[in-house]
This record gives sequence, structure tokens and C-alpha cells, in this order.
Amino acid sequence: MDLLPLLAWRGIGHRDQQHLLQTHAASLARDGAACAIAAGRLDLAVELLEAGRGVYWSQLLGTRTDLTALQQIAPELAEQLLDCRAVLEQPTPDGRTGLDPAQAVEARMDAARRFDSLVNQVRDLPATESFAHPGRFLTPPEVRALLPGADDDPVVVINISRWRCDALILTHHGVTPVALPNLTEEQVVDEANRYLEALQEFERSRRSSTDRFSLDMAITTALEWLWDHITALILTKVGHTDTPTGGWPRLWWCPTGALTVLPVHAAGHHHTSNTVLDRVISSYTPTLRALVDARTREVSTHPAKILVIALPHAPGRRPLPGAEVERDLLASRFTPQTRTVLTGPDATRHNVLTHLHGHHWLHASCHGTQNLAEPATGGLIPHDWDTAGLITVTDLAGPDHTGGEFAFLSACKTATGGATNLDEAITVAAAMHHAGWRHVVGTLWSIWDDTAPTITQDLYAQLLLGEDFDARTAAHALHHALHKLRASDPTRPSNWAPFVHTGP
Repeated sequence: MDLLPLLAWRGIGHRDQQHLLQTHAASLARDGAACAIAAGRLDLAVELLEAGRGVYWSQLLGTRTDLTALQQIAPELAEQLLDCRAVLEQPTPDGRTGLDPAQAVEARMDAARRFDSLVNQVRDLPATESFAHPGRFLTPPEVRALLPGADDDPVVVINISRWRCDALILTHHGVTPVALPNLTEEQVVDEANRYLEALQEFERSRRSSTDRFSLDMAITTALEWLWDHITALILTKVGHTDTPTGGWPRLWWCPTGALTVLPVHAAGHHHTSNTVLDRVISSYTPTLRALVDARTREVSTHPAKILVIALPHAPGRRPLPGAEVERDLLASRFTPQTRTVLTGPDATRHNVLTHLHGHHWLHASCHGTQNLAEPATGGLIPHDWDTAGLITVTDLAGPDHTGGEFAFLSACKTATGGATNLDEAITVAAAMHHAGWRHVVGTLWSIWDDTAPTITQDLYAQLLLGEDFDARTAAHALHHALHKLRASDPTRPSNWAPFVHTGP
């Protein structure tokens, strides 16, 4: 496990990092955690999972670590780390960057070597009051730093391994195991494959009523399987055995392995109240560290404005009539002074990336796509996508985008990960979250033209109180909007199940 940062070394390109992780360490963290659980070492299991999953994101967060304390005691080291960071966060050279690939690669490798050397120098510094633990600089966090606070609801990590499957419930008291003795990794992989095949078959179909019925049947089967084999046991252990009569409890899901592609938050038998949706408000986190970072991140200082990207017509893509509806809905709720709208030919790749910086909120109503084999190449589709390319995961996680408080990615597949590197959680929603957007709403599959406007209307009605917008209630707002939409037809989970919340 300690060698993983060398395998996915900062000095090589992101695509090479992902290939090496998939080839040599795809299940290493999960298998290590399973052995630790079997040995009764629950804290170690959590630490192994956190060190070995989301390596790409962990390195990104590590490179962007706040150096304020270090600058007070070793300003020269901090300045050199900042210089290395500037090189390491340059985009991988392609036809659009104008960089010489050979020179860029050499510069990146040299910066990575210097970065590693500087980190070792920092770790050798003597401890001070303001920099108490230099030896742990940029090392994986210990379990005590990952536990929820006393006022926070539980986080559930579901470990899927060839050796055994378990859930780990994290509270401020510690880690509680929930054995899943009748569950195997092979079963999870088979179920994930059936689910993904049904989604892909629908994408290739004519989208007739028969095709839609088949899709909803496949999703329903997956949701019931998830309840019977996984979520019912976990909710019982946590103590959520019925629909709450007062305030709704929250639960954060951190699935692993093939479980990352399945809609855990919507599990259940929806002709009854035996569902996750009827017990808790669900959120996801790609890693535990990402959740801790989001909870402790300073509130954005960007102006309280929303950037609306509305693309009802993109070249070579089917029309999105719902994008116009969503644009008009938001125009009626936000004053001209508190909104920037990019629509039609104005919604270019350059304009979107430029305007992202400086907005507190984001609503993107456009096409999205995901490459299951290379998830880092998925993204949002701007008006000039055929010449300028997509707004990719890598673009959204770039150093120029310092994030905001709330992003609603009302586009297809923005929370869909890849079929490879399952534990890297490389999605558009995760990229936005790691780039500093505290609350992100995304989608697990293609969404219906009439569904997105309905969710948009109900969601913002709860988020906007007078002229103030409060993103802290984003998970609650989405939960109640999904409840309302499900009530119209519980047998159509393709309507309401794809929407997910990531964040604190």
C-alpha cells in the first residue's frame, strides 16, 4: 500500500496513472481492508481503504494542500512546493494546448522529483506549535481524522472484496462493522453488469414505450437486490427501521468496487416503505477525505451569483427542450444581477470554463457523456464540442477552478463512473466536488426531458428563501423533490432514481 504513490507517480500523465492502477492495484485496498476486518483491525481497514482508493483525487488534494502553516516556519520550502505545483497541474499536452509533448513530459517528471524531495525535507523539520506533525505531511490520514464529528450523522463504507464483504459504519465514537455474509464480489459484479447492460441497451434502442418498460424493470430489479443483500442490514444496524416521524436522519454512502456504479441511495421495494428513500436522506462521498475536506473548507467568497448553462440545441445532438424550461425557471427566480446565462452559441467550452471562476452557484442544463473505459475523458458537451472538445473531468478539476457552494449538473451521466478503475470515482460530479464545489447534484444515467425541469423547479423552490440561497439544505431539498416525483409513479425509477447528491 505504501508503494501506491510510486505506482501512480505524479510525474506521469493522468491516463498512465489510471492504467497502472487498474492493471496492478485494482482491488488492493479492498482486499487489504477485508483482511484487516477479519483480523479485527477496523481502524486499519478504514485507513487502507482511504490510502488505496481515489489515489488520483488524493494526490490532487495533496498537491493543493494549504501551505499556510509551512510558510510560517519554512517559507522557502513552501515557495518551492508552490512552483512544483504549478507545473504538475498543467494539462496533459494535446492538440489544443500548444505545448511540446516531450518538453512538457520532462518538465512534469522533473517537478515531480523535486516535489517528492521537498516533501521529505518537510517531514524532517522539527515540530513546532503551528506545525505540530511534520512527519505526517502529505501522508494518508489516520482514522481519527476521518471520523464524523459529534453533530454529524454516520458515514457507511461498503467494502466489496473477493475475500469477504462488509459495511463499516463510521460515527464520532469509532467504527462499527456490519458483516454481509451472503454477499460475494462475484454477485456484485454480476448485478452491476446486468444493470449497466440494461442502461446501454436502452441507449442503443429507439426509446419506445416497450424499451422504457424494460429499462424500468431492470432498474427495479437492481434496487430490490440492493435492499435485500446490502442496505436493509445496514439501516437496521444504524437503527433506521421505519419512516421517521420528525426530522429526517442523514446517511453518507461510500461504496467500493463494482458497487460504485449501482444506485445504492434508491435501493428498496418501492411498492412498500422498505426503501432507503423512506428511511434516510442519502448523500455520497467518493472518499472519506473528500467529505472531511468539504466540511472544513472555508465558505466561498465568490459573488452570490449563479451561472446557468442552457443548451437546448447542440450541433449533432438531439434537442433538449427541458433546457429552455430550466433556463426560464431560473430566470424567474434569480434577478439579472444574480445570474449569468450562457445559452446557444455563447455556451462554448472557453466561455463556460472562464465563467466558472467567479460564480457561487452553477446550473448546467446540457448534454453530458461518459466513457466507461476512460472515465476521465467524459464530461459536459458545450456548443462547440465538435471543434473545441468536451468540458472534461480533467478540465473541471483544474487549478483555475476554485469551486463554489452548489452545482446542479442537470445533464446525463454526470455522476456515472467508469467500468475500469472503479475505486477512483472519476465522474464529472466528483471532479466538481474535488475542485471545491461543496454540494453537487449529478445523475447516474440519461435523464428524461420532462423530469429534469420538474426536479429543478422543486429543488430551487426549497433552496431559495426570499433573495437568499442556502446550499446547506441541498441534500434535504433533493430528497424531498425525489419523494414528490416518485409518488407520481413508483414503478418508473428511471424518472427519479438517477439524481444523487455529493457533499456534506
